[in-house]
Amino acid sequence: MATILVIDDEQKVRTVICSLLASQHIVIEARNGKEGLFMYTKFLPDLIITDLNMPVVTGLEVVRSVRSIRNSKPVKIIGLAASFSSSKACSVMLEAGADVCLPKPTPTEKIRDAVTRLLAA
Repeated sequence: MATILVIDDEQKVRTVICSLLASQHIVIEARNGKEGLFMYTKFLPDLIITDLNMPVVTGLEVVRSVRSIRNSKPVKIIGLAASFSSSKACSVMLEAGADVCLPKPTPTEKIRDAVTRLLAA
C-alpha cells in the first residue's frame, strides 16, 4: 500500500482524488504548497499529486523543492495544470521534475491510470 500526498487548494478536487485512491492507498492531503512540503517531509510519500496554481507556494515550487531534497526514498510526482495554456504549463512542470502532468479537469480514470503506472515503475 503506497502513501499518496494530494496537494490542491480546492477542497472539492482534493475530496474527489482522495476518495478515488483511499481504498487502495494511504492518502494524505494538503491545502497549499507550503502545507504540502511540510507533509512531504513528515510522511515521505511514494507519490505526490499537486495542482500547479495555488496560493502561498505553487505546485511548480513544490516540484522543484521536492526534487532538490536529497532523500533515499524516491518520489513520483503528478502535476495538475488548469491554466488556459495547460500544454505550456505541463511542459514547465515536466521540466521541473514532475513525472506526469495532466490537464485539469482530468477524468478520474486518467488519474487512477497515472497513479497505477507510476507506482508500478
